[in-house]
Amino acid sequence: MWDPPRRMVMTARGWPIGEARVTLDVRDSEGGCLARIREDAISGPATLVPEFLRDAMLRVRNAETLHRLAYLAEGRAGDSQLP
Repeated sequence: MWDPPRRMVMTARGWPIGEARVTLDVRDSEGGCLARIREDAISGPATLVPEFLRDAMLRVRNAETLHRLAYLAEGRAGDSQLP
């Protein structure tokens, strides 16, 4: 599903662990925008992992993804001083 500029829903295929539904929501915020990523397993062995464990693992990865997206959006992607 693509609802620019507010929402994008994708299916991520991660063989051999299965597929995930990834939703990127964007809304206006003071001074810019706020982006949120939601992700959950929809098929394969990853669905056997309890949701609270999946959430904990994905939270770290999605936070890093949002940091990288912010660097791109702010034009700082090539800044060599970033961690």
